[in-house]
Amino acid sequence: MHPRAAELIERLELRPHPEGGYYREVYRSASKVAPADDRGARASLTTIYFLLTDDAVSRWWSSPRRGSERVLGRESLGNGLLV
Repeated sequence: MHPRAAELIERLELRPHPEGGYYREVYRSASKVAPADDRGARASLTTIYFLLTDDAVSRWWSSPRRGSERVLGRESLGNGLLV
């Protein structure tokens, strides 16, 4: 792992993401939405820090979405991500 990535993981208090990379939730809205399927109500918006190191694979980006999730990515540091 690159030393800068290790520094960011520690400084931003990131933890391993279940589907690859590292993350930390930084915002969860109080408003809720109810998906049209069998999933329960959930926050209408969450914001996370997400770090994908050069030696990691993220299965999140390759898994099928259920149609109700929307992702807005913003590159803050490093190279862009081809999705």
